[in-house]
Amino acid sequence: TCFRVNSYGNITVDKRGGAFADDLYVVIDDNRNGTIKSSDVDVFLFKSTNGGDTWIGPTRVNDDPTLEPSGSKAPGTSWANTPPGFDRDCGRDPQNISGDASKCTVDPVGNDQFFPWVDISDAGDVNVVFQDRRLDTGSIASEWPTSRTRSGNYLSWFWGAQCRVSTADSRDCVADEALEYSGSPTGPVDPGADPVPGQSQAEFPFRGFTISDTPSNLDYAFRAGIFAGDYENVDVNGTQAHAMWTDARNGRSSRAQSGRNPACEQSDAFVDSFSASDGGTKSTARESDALFLVTPCPADAADPGNAGTTVPQPTPPGTPVALPTPPSGTEVAATPQPVANATKTAPLVGGQSVVKQARLALARVRVLRVRSVGRVVLVRVNGTVSTARVRVVLRAKSGRLLRVATRSVPTNRLTRVPNLRLDRNVAKVKVTLAR
Repeated sequence: TCFRVNSYGNITVDKRGGAFADDLYVVIDDNRNGTIKSSDVDVFLFKSTNGGDTWIGPTRVNDDPTLEPSGSKAPGTSWANTPPGFDRDCGRDPQNISGDASKCTVDPVGNDQFFPWVDISDAGDVNVVFQDRRLDTGSIASEWPTSRTRSGNYLSWFWGAQCRVSTADSRDCVADEALEYSGSPTGPVDPGADPVPGQSQAEFPFRGFTISDTPSNLDYAFRAGIFAGDYENVDVNGTQAHAMWTDARNGRSSRAQSGRNPACEQSDAFVDSFSASDGGTKSTARESDALFLVTPCPADAADPGNAGTTVPQPTPPGTPVALPTPPSGTEVAATPQPVANATKTAPLVGGQSVVKQARLALARVRVLRVRSVGRVVLVRVNGTVSTARVRVVLRAKSGRLLRVATRSVPTNRLTRVPNLRLDRNVAKVKVTLAR
């Protein structure tokens, strides 16, 4: 999957005014720690204390180990613990942007971090968010052979990093190795041989933490994935930070599907809120992460009319569409999936109805706990019309009827049943298509 990156970086101004009024913070991502064959993109921060006249940096924001120094460094030498034979400049050709990747025989030791965004709180807490692949250290399978060049570095989580600036016009949140620069280049810049600024860092002033609860396979985002990073950002308001990101956890393989918008490709806009000064902890890799590596598209989800063409064809009015008939009346326990396993689906439930020659099938139901909202019901109805009505029956553990609700939901995507929350007494949820 290819992604467009923000070559200009992202900038924020210190909100406190006064002595902090001319303090600026810019974040970028680049591949200075990787090669043209195997990327190791990192997020870097540059800080200005004089309104942008000069900049201090780079400071690497992501705190995963990547070519860290293993002791003292003699002048004019590289860090001692770079992998034997590693050459950041292998295969590079100033006359050819592609270069010759076959000359890169040693892979970098770190994973990609990309799509960074930055904001700062009224207390001086700098918050940076970004896509991060550090937890995928050894996966092998992938949807497209060109999506990986080595084991790991494939699945992506959304991460945050925080550091507090307490003193105006200071080097708070800046690495000791960071230098101060002024002026702008007047032509191409050749960084020369290793090491380059920011390639290694003894200490990491930013503390990283996991925001998303599961990994995401961005091969399943949408065809080409070019604009995925356009829908991400972070906003700090008071003591809370609010992160937004593109997430493909609900996507599936479109390998066997044609057209520009295959049915199984899916990316959703996710949002989460956390403390602007203490965002959370670092997650660890889990065995269940492998479920996101290669996930087939269900046979019944094929786009009607797409067979044998690369352009989706409209379905003639009244044409019947073959949909499976799931078992009717299956109940789902109202216990929500843990946040760490929020992508697991409940068993297939529901029935099938025909309304004005439309074909509908209830394909998925699950209960999810949403922070600050509580437990909600998510459903997916596949069909040939844009909306469907579902009937939700809520019962207590004893079987006592608590509530019956009928709601309209959009079809062909996983969506929340509107205006319906589950209180603590709800133990069973039954969903069917409303007649």
